[in-house]
Amino acid sequence: MTNQVEILVVTGQHSFTGSVENRGLRILDVLNDANTHFLKLHEVSIYRGFDKTCIQQVSETLFPKTIIDFVLLKRQPHEAPMRRAHSLITKDRHVAMVVLDHYEIRGDFMSKGAVDPMLVLHADSPAFFPIVSPDIYLGTIGETVYSNVAIVNKAKVSLFHYDRPRTAEESAPRPKTQLRDFVAADAVPMAASGPRSQE
Repeated sequence: MTNQVEILVVTGQHSFTGSVENRGLRILDVLNDANTHFLKLHEVSIYRGFDKTCIQQVSETLFPKTIIDFVLLKRQPHEAPMRRAHSLITKDRHVAMVVLDHYEIRGDFMSKGAVDPMLVLHADSPAFFPIVSPDIYLGTIGETVYSNVAIVNKAKVSLFHYDRPRTAEESAPRPKTQLRDFVAADAVPMAASGPRSQE
């Protein structure tokens, strides 16, 4: 069975909307399928970042999976309802933050066991992992978008943190090192400093 699922693909500072044939699988499983190194997108609209102006449309295009930063799923019925019905597993919800180049993704990470980012980013783990109910911030334009699910390429991740939500009874977090501890805002440029003339 083949379904057409609408997705948004982000690579670098461009994004692409279109539909993918998922063969009855979840998009996560399509991306993690080791039998193919490419993702084919149909009826494609091309954008710069999250700008809402389409710069071009093409009938289809092919993405090497390795260059994909992340994929967003459109709010729609589950992309693989039969698979979902037979694979429901109780998972814990953890607050998560992911940083990729120009993007920051904040949402929930679903885990069956202990919280350990190493299990997600390890070389033997699947190439892509999901973040649920993400807010995605694009730093180059200072804009945030919201989605149902973000499927992230672990190879593009520079920071991944997730933890359970804090309760009111827990102690406040300890002070963290700040950027200002390393960079003085009022520092005098080296070129401006030098030996003073003798009067």
